[in-house]
Amino acid sequence: MAEGDASTTPSPDPTPEVVEPASGGEAPAISDAGAPGGGDVLPSANPSQVPTPTPQVTAGGVGVMPRDASVPGDSQTPVGDGSTVVPSADSGLPGVDPTPSDGPAAVDADAGASGDTDAVEPMRMDGLLLAVAFDKAASMGYGGTPYYDAALKWDPVVAGLTAFFSAADSAGLSSSLTFFPNDEAPSVGNSGSSSTAFCDPADYQVPEVGVTALPSSAFGDALQAAKPPSDQAWLVGTPTLAVVSGTLEFLRGVDASASPGRRALVLITDGPPKHCDDSVNDVGLVADEASKFAAEIPTYVIGIGNPVTDSEPNPPDTISELQRVAEAGGTENMYVIDTSDPNQTPQLVVDALNAIRRHASR
Repeated sequence: MAEGDASTTPSPDPTPEVVEPASGGEAPAISDAGAPGGGDVLPSANPSQVPTPTPQVTAGGVGVMPRDASVPGDSQTPVGDGSTVVPSADSGLPGVDPTPSDGPAAVDADAGASGDTDAVEPMRMDGLLLAVAFDKAASMGYGGTPYYDAALKWDPVVAGLTAFFSAADSAGLSSSLTFFPNDEAPSVGNSGSSSTAFCDPADYQVPEVGVTALPSSAFGDALQAAKPPSDQAWLVGTPTLAVVSGTLEFLRGVDASASPGRRALVLITDGPPKHCDDSVNDVGLVADEASKFAAEIPTYVIGIGNPVTDSEPNPPDTISELQRVAEAGGTENMYVIDTSDPNQTPQLVVDALNAIRRHASR
């Protein structure tokens, strides 16, 4: 993620999908700033132990809602201009009735999950490759700011990723994992460095975990190893354009005989490009890059929101403009993760990745 103000403003429509916590917690408020949090490590999530929120549908689309919501749709989180942030009802997600209505539509929460259903076209899972690019910059866990607390961001997000990559029902998928920035980036302890050596797209064409069939423990091992040993070791900089460009080139070069199915890039970050040259610190350029191969390789975006805390009840929004990348990448909606409740965040991450899996498998 990047710290600081963004110079561009995303178009308000279409809006990103909010993956809301089952607790009904409030999503981060919208502003346009950023800053570098730390905390205790959560254990890796076991999918069977993480509470599963029940999907609900409003007239505008589908979102993850609290199980005990008294009025379906009323607890949707407004974002930006106050509009409810959900994907369209015709997005092809299992269990969604695409027929417009004046009120909440019925949803079969189990449709497409494990058994057969006559209402949903079976997913074409074999050969689907999801190349995940994961932000490990200081804003994901540096201890100097409450809403960057590792116990609220890095640890539960990593728990969700680990659960997804190791889940038995991920069989039929393959994935790769690339971290950004790389170790050429300055650390918090050496933040006075002006080096931009970490902003070279070529450095992101080889993932830390190469194409690997799921389920696999290799991803969880890599994620655990990527966490810095101290606050001063967190890296500064978000080379988003470089990692999107490099990962797309990697995907285009994957041997079709080894991975004959569809391919997609999944960008997971908590902010816009930052600390590379000014000429590339531009979300618009990232969107342009994603659009180049969108028909062949769609780009999905999971935006990691800043958590609401007692000490900072109105944390800055640093992800809204990334919606432009999802639109340009051919995937319509960014998936927004509310990190205010670390007990719910792992499942929200799993839910977002499963929604991407379904969409990419159509």
